Amino acid sequence: GKKLSKQTWNICRKMAEVDLFLRENKEARAQFREAHPELCFWALASGHPMTHPKRSYQGHRERMRLLRKVDPSFERLLHSTLSEYPRREVAADDVLDALVLAVAATGQLGELKSLPAEPEWDEEGLPMEIVFPDNQSHQPEIEG
Repeated sequence: GKKLSKQTWNICRKMAEVDLFLRENKEARAQFREAHPELCFWALASGHPMTHPKRSYQGHRERMRLLRKVDPSFERLLHSTLSEYPRREVAADDVLDALVLAVAATGQLGELKSLPAEPEWDEEGLPMEIVFPDNQSHQPEIEG
């Protein structure tokens, strides 16, 4: 009874491309992990969820404030990126999402943990997990 969001529908083709790539390139599997920006922001905020929607002015400032703690130059990178591309191609919240995912991938925010802690594997041997940085060892709640 639930539908895919428009955003999810729009990236289905890209998700299928990544899935096919990982199925055909077993050596690449160790280098690719699935993560979610809001879960990474949650970890960056020491286990506290964001209080404002990411597309709101307050949400933008809240996320930028967290990223600035990691690297003050991120604000300059955000503005540079936004000045280079039209909004119909790149939105500010998408750039913030990319930045937090990139920082999480570097390990600067802590070792990556899996959600669930013990992931299941699909029929092709790919883990069904979302990873997030272990910033002070908080574990998110999973809603039923």
